[in-house]
Amino acid sequence: MEFLEFSDPRQFVEIALKKTQPKPSIRKLAKNLGFASDRTIGMVLKGQRAMSQDVEARISKFLKLNVKEQLHFHTLALRARGLTTETSAKANRHHKASNKKIATEDLHPLVPWFSLAIVDLLWLKGKPLNSKEIRSQLRGDVALADVESALENLVSGGFLAKESGLHYRTLRDEEYVQTSSDIPSKTIRGIHQNQLERAAQALDSESVLDREITSKTLVVSKSKVESIKRLLREKLEEIAEEVALNEPQEDAAVAQLNLQFYLQTK
Repeated sequence: MEFLEFSDPRQFVEIALKKTQPKPSIRKLAKNLGFASDRTIGMVLKGQRAMSQDVEARISKFLKLNVKEQLHFHTLALRARGLTTETSAKANRHHKASNKKIATEDLHPLVPWFSLAIVDLLWLKGKPLNSKEIRSQLRGDVALADVESALENLVSGGFLAKESGLHYRTLRDEEYVQTSSDIPSKTIRGIHQNQLERAAQALDSESVLDREITSKTLVVSKSKVESIKRLLREKLEEIAEEVALNEPQEDAAVAQLNLQFYLQTK
């Protein structure tokens, strides 16, 4: 097809969209791609932000690209993100999580707030560590026995690997965890409760220069709650995609990004 000749992913999409009848507006396209607002896709098509892997995948699916078209589109998107096909496999490791969902009954190892922090820490260090070394890197009041228990649970749950000498490492084909949304689960509630408790601790234990905890009370339509939740999830992914490191750096640290939304009145 003619749009295979283009060298920019935005041009690719523009030409491909012209082949759909009728050509969708930005607002309609955003809705078809599953976005709560048209801001994300609008900025991408205007060249105001790079095309993420998530946006690329959604567009590819919407346009029903064949194998050849998908490959060309993917290559263009990688180039636009400053990547090559050789480096793309290890780039944007945090985004890989969106393709791996874990059943809620298998999430028990993640209940302690520091469990996923340990997984990220091991990736960041790039080498196996023992429980004492891991404990020394964690902020907050965490007992060594709790770290050791969490490590064993992470290994049994398939989130980490254990080596000789009681050292632990991330999995070679590591993927992050995504749970289903809006599914009642005592385990998931436990994970969120522990993260909220850790955030409360950070108010006293962390410098204001190392944290950002703000809130806003507002009036919303109850009929818009679901769309508000979708928008917040998208924003959370946008922020994570913008700031998360793809490769370890000397000044890197493991951080937690939480977002809460709930009704205050009946």
